[in-house]
Amino acid sequence: MSNSEATVHLTKIAGAKRQLDTAIRLYFARDDELSIHTLVAAAFRILRDLIEKRGTDFEAELLRAGLYAMAKRYRAGTLPENVSKDLKESGILSLFETIADDDDPSRIRITRDKAKSRGWPSGPANFLKHANRDADALLAAGDINNEMFLIGACTAYLELMHMPSPEMMAFMALWAVEHDAALDGWYEPARELADRLASLKKNVRYRACAEWVRLMKN
Repeated sequence: MSNSEATVHLTKIAGAKRQLDTAIRLYFARDDELSIHTLVAAAFRILRDLIEKRGTDFEAELLRAGLYAMAKRYRAGTLPENVSKDLKESGILSLFETIADDDDPSRIRITRDKAKSRGWPSGPANFLKHANRDADALLAAGDINNEMFLIGACTAYLELMHMPSPEMMAFMALWAVEHDAALDGWYEPARELADRLASLKKNVRYRACAEWVRLMKN
């Protein structure tokens, strides 16, 4: 290497961001699911580990935030009708009403088995990573849920950095539209994109997200 050349060093979180952004672009392109999964699983592991280094139980925080947001939407009457119906039939409606009345979601106590959840995500990602102990193993295509891991990885990145990339904003906007979720208090470009996506047919939303990312990065 000549004296004029410089070595580029990447932090763990910068590496995870690049993997996650690439996975999202492949997702919008409806590209290979296995490649997407390998990228997002690797990024998620790094982000989860960095969060836990700060003493935060990421999975518990994610579940707490989800329960609180759903309870508030139930009280506001903005949950989809089928979800509200399921809540009423489940017998836990009184719990959601209690949560909705509380302005401090940190009081929601989450108890879980950390030993069992520690490996998440692991199944398909581990299958694709090595073959020294399971050379004859098979992977069911239905075991791959890239959407779930992408939303988890985006949330983890925001927990650490608080500023999403254009790819993350576009994915969160798409996820919000397709799951009838609110983006209250979120970034204005993402909310504007979500409004646009809601007016489009489902089969053109991915292409619209990819184009939006390109425009945002130029």
